[in-house]
Amino acid sequence: MIEVLVALSALVLVGTTAVTVIVSSYENTALSREYLVAQNLAREGLEGVTNIRDTNWLLYPAEMGQCWLVIDSGSCPPADGKEPNNIGRYIVDRHDDGQYSMKYRGQDEHSVLDLVGDPANSASYRLWKYDGVYQHTSSSAEETIWYRMITLEEVDADTSLSEQVKVTVLIQWDKEPGFGQYEISTILTNYAK
Repeated sequence: MIEVLVALSALVLVGTTAVTVIVSSYENTALSREYLVAQNLAREGLEGVTNIRDTNWLLYPAEMGQCWLVIDSGSCPPADGKEPNNIGRYIVDRHDDGQYSMKYRGQDEHSVLDLVGDPANSASYRLWKYDGVYQHTSSSAEETIWYRMITLEEVDADTSLSEQVKVTVLIQWDKEPGFGQYEISTILTNYAK
């Protein structure tokens, strides 16, 4: 009888361990997938801003100092001769023709934002999926758990916006409990001027 109880106890222990390993493996795989998607969405955001810079060099070769990071392609060079002020928060989308566009969303401090929980931010920064492409437009697209915000800010007080800008991409997603978050930053320079 004791041998049977010991054998059953060992079997239950092995079974519990196996189930725990399988469940833990499944959870880790899901978490890895979420971080992989977040990293790729963040890289796509940085690529979009870089693409806009490179396209502006082609559009405004004589005005590279003023127009290298102009968001609205029809507004450069400025009529008043001032440098465009691109500091603030944006969304970026890639279009069917391969071009990127950015839309201004405000100038609040990005590090305190809860994109997932705030209804105003949810509407502005939510990503939708249409034909396998993530975008901020919701018409006939599938709602996703992803949010992306791009922030442009000065590198430091001594550096002009005509020389360089810090680009930060914040990705957040619905997750139980709360939300997941991934952030990546880089400094873009106007090395072609």
